[in-house]
Amino acid sequence: MHIIYNLRPLTSHPRPETQDTTIKMSLQKLLDHLNEKFDDISMVTGSELYQSIEEYKKEQDTKYQKLKSEGKITFGRYRGYTVKEMVRTMKGRDYLRWLLQQTWFTEKFTDLVEQIEKEGIKKKSPR
Repeated sequence: MHIIYNLRPLTSHPRPETQDTTIKMSLQKLLDHLNEKFDDISMVTGSELYQSIEEYKKEQDTKYQKLKSEGKITFGRYRGYTVKEMVRTMKGRDYLRWLLQQTWFTEKFTDLVEQIEKEGIKKKSPR
């Protein structure tokens, strides 16, 4: 199970079903990577498999770090968008308000929280 959480930076979601979906998507991406790399995965040695997983982790980390350094969202459906791009649409503003209500987000992504608040977005008020 340890390898799964290191495939790419995963967000801790409060809902287990969301986390399960994220893990399944990460595993599918890894499987796709392995199938592209090896003609017959059943013939791969443990050492080759380990090396390929390590390469995949590095690729994913590089992508994550690039997005993060550009001030972009690094997860979810809006991965790759900046806060400035998000505030241009109603859906984007609603999503940013929703994010501000999520403890996992406000604790882990303080830099994005600052950007969102700088754009004048406030927590979505309970209905």
